[in-house]
Formats: sequence, C-alpha cells, structure tokens
Amino acid sequence: MIKRLLCTILCIVMIFGLCSCAIVPPSTSSQGTQPTASTSTTNPTVTVPANPTGVPTEPGNTKPTEKPIEEIVLAPLPEMEREKVGALVAYDPDREIYFLTGHFNIVDTLQSLIIYAVSKEALDVSTMSMSLPMQTNYSVRITEEIMKGANKSGLNEKHRDQFSYYLYQVYQGKDFKKLAQLEWDAEQLKKIEQEYFDKYFSESISYEELNAVQLMREEAEEAYVSYRDAELEAYKQLKAEDIPQFHVYKFYALWPMQTIYDESFREVEITIADTVYQTPIGYVELRNETPFPVQHDWEIGGQLAGIYGTGNSPKPYNDGHNRISHYFSFRAEWYMVLTDLVLEDPSRKVERLWVSISAANGLSSSFYWDMSEPLEIYAGDYITIDLEYYDPASVYIDYETALWGYLIYEYEGGTACKSSQCMISSGINFYELYAMVFDGIDMEDYYWDYYYLFNQPWRYDTAE
Repeated sequence: MIKRLLCTILCIVMIFGLCSCAIVPPSTSSQGTQPTASTSTTNPTVTVPANPTGVPTEPGNTKPTEKPIEEIVLAPLPEMEREKVGALVAYDPDREIYFLTGHFNIVDTLQSLIIYAVSKEALDVSTMSMSLPMQTNYSVRITEEIMKGANKSGLNEKHRDQFSYYLYQVYQGKDFKKLAQLEWDAEQLKKIEQEYFDKYFSESISYEELNAVQLMREEAEEAYVSYRDAELEAYKQLKAEDIPQFHVYKFYALWPMQTIYDESFREVEITIADTVYQTPIGYVELRNETPFPVQHDWEIGGQLAGIYGTGNSPKPYNDGHNRISHYFSFRAEWYMVLTDLVLEDPSRKVERLWVSISAANGLSSSFYWDMSEPLEIYAGDYITIDLEYYDPASVYIDYETALWGYLIYEYEGGTACKSSQCMISSGINFYELYAMVFDGIDMEDYYWDYYYLFNQPWRYDTAE
C-alpha cells in the first residue's frame, strides 16, 4: 500500500517537472536595424542587414539568410570631356542681328538652303534679299516669325519654337550636375530593387531586406522628382511678357534637282535695308550625279538599304561625336561578306558600328563590329547597322549635313555596295539661341552635365 502511494507521488513529480521544462520561453534575439542611405551624392552606399535569428520575417519566406548581404555601391556619375562649341558665324552689333547659317557641311544633290536671322527689333522684310554664288537657277523666299513668348512646352518637350522648362531652369541657375546625380541614383536603385525582387521570390533573401531596398528607391525617386520640379510651379505661372520676345527671319533658297550643276560655295550674300552681309556658311557642294566607290548593288537587283531622308538631330554643344540609328537596314538578297563602311567625306570618321542580325534560321545577335574582320551575312538574314561617327563640323551651334555612306561587300559575282544618305540638322531652339546671344546665358552645363547622359547614353558606353 505504502509502496503504491510512493510510486504515484513520484510519477506526479516527474510529470510536473517535464511540463515545467516545456513552458519555459526561449531567449529573445535582437533584430537587425533598418538601413539608412548615405546623404553624399558621390557613390552612396547602403548595407542591408542579415536575419540573425534565422526565423522568416514574413509567412511564405521559409529560407533564412545565413550571411549579411554585401553593401550596395552605386556607380559614379559618368562624365565626358567637354569640347568648345563653334561660335555663331555672323553678327551685326549696330542692328543686333545674329545670323544662324547652319554651318553646312554638305556634298550632295541638295535642293534647298535655309539661313535664319534673329533680331530683337522688327525688320522690314521687303528690304531683304539673299544671293547665292551659283549657276544653278534658284528662287528665294523670306518669311518672318514673331516669337511672342506665349509658347511654353511641357516638362520634357523640346520644340524649336517654345520656351521650355529646362531653359527656364537654366535662367534660374539650376545645378544640372546635382539633378543628374539624383536621377542617376534613382535609376540604379530601381534596377537593384528588381534584382532584390528576383532574389526574394527565389527565397534567397528576406522580406525585411527587400523592403529596405524598396524604401531606398522610393526616397531616391522622391528626392529626384522634388529637385526636378522645384521651379515647375513658377514656370507654369509665367506670362507672355515674362518671356523674351524677338523676331526670326527665314531666308529659304530652293532649286530643282534636275538642273543642278557641279559647283560649290562657302558663303552667301544677305541684304537687309542698305547693308550687305557676306555670310560664311561652311561648305556646300552640289553635283548632278553621285559617284560610288564600287558598283551599286541596285545594278544587280539589290534593294534600297539606307535612310535616304532626315535622320538624327544632334544637339548644340555637340562634341563632334554622333550616332545614327538604322543607318543601314535591309534583308540580304544573297550570301554576302561585309568588308567595310566608308563615309564619302574624308573629314568624317567611322568610330563604331552596332550590328544586329536576325538570321533566317531564327537566331539573333547584336554586337560591335570594328571592320577588322569580314562579316558573313546569309541570304534571308535581316541586318541593321547603327553608325557612330565623328564630324568636326557638328560642334557648331547650328549644323546641317548630308551624310553619304557606302556599305561595301563581296558576293559571288564580285564587289558591290549599298548606300545611305542621311540629312542631319541640329535644329537649335530659338529661345536657347536668344538666351545665348542676347542674354549671355551659358547652356553648356545643361547639355554636358545632364541632357546627353539621359538622352544619348551611348556617348558614355565604353563597351568594345
């Protein structure tokens, strides 16, 4: 009886002891802190914390982080060495007239030529004329456009005859390098955030780490938009009388292609009232026919492959380096071996060719071709070539040219070429011109520190 009672008491003690052990709470571990972004605009970094407890921070993420994620280092803002822009070519200080001549660099079956005169005061169109030193018959028309200051553009629009928001920012002394840095960081963090999304859904990082990067991206975007739009409300409130008002006169010469003589000239004569202006314009050479370096393949049934029209529009403060997308674009009629791309004007230089091929077998590829080795193209392949070239004349504020190029190749019957002729004009905004010549406003920071980086990023591409 006594033994049975002792056994019962012993069992109760053991059970109570086991229960006591089961309900002891585990020791708590400290959690990681949220990251903070560097306030520096140069190479900001952030360290995303690991999850030291090994316990998922959100249902569904069952794979704990075993080691800290390496710190995120944003790439530095690219910079480009500036080259001095070409000056305007003619100015009358007495009348305060600037002539925007286009600084032509054209060898072509050209059919027209346009020169602009910009004046603060109204001039009498009936006293104006333009004379060209050429045998080819031509006609001249002169028109006036009054820039009344009423035209304002949207945030990202850049029309030739509108006072744009970015120009207003230039007048206000905007720090475009700072704006570029903010946008650059925001774009990088957007890409990094996508990478973290992929890692999160593959369960290699925690939700806490993903959220940290999302917060960084949101803060970077808010900082960029806030600084970008800092002057926007004031810009929207501008009245016509707040914006420069001036006059633009267009001297337009036209001649029929069928009657062109082979001739060239470097200046034109413009008359306004009793004053004659001998105005240099660069170089224009007219010709009745185009000589090709080898036989053109339309003689053997080839199709047109070039642009034959208006191409890209390089901006003012160009450094001479330009790019034309789809300078050549065609489907190969037969097997050919590309050997060279030659520009007709020897003052221009081919720098790089970006080639994209959609093969007839369904495969595709894109790469830089330096022409040091021949390139095989098979019948049915579709090929596009983007041309990067240097033209010293394009550094001028207003630049117009006809870019002739020949893609030379070997085929079963010998050597042939395809041609491309692209008309290029920088087309400067008239309000920018006024700002530069009459108000002494420097536009260089806008173009060099901001515009090219986000609108022509290929200028910074160092890939071989």
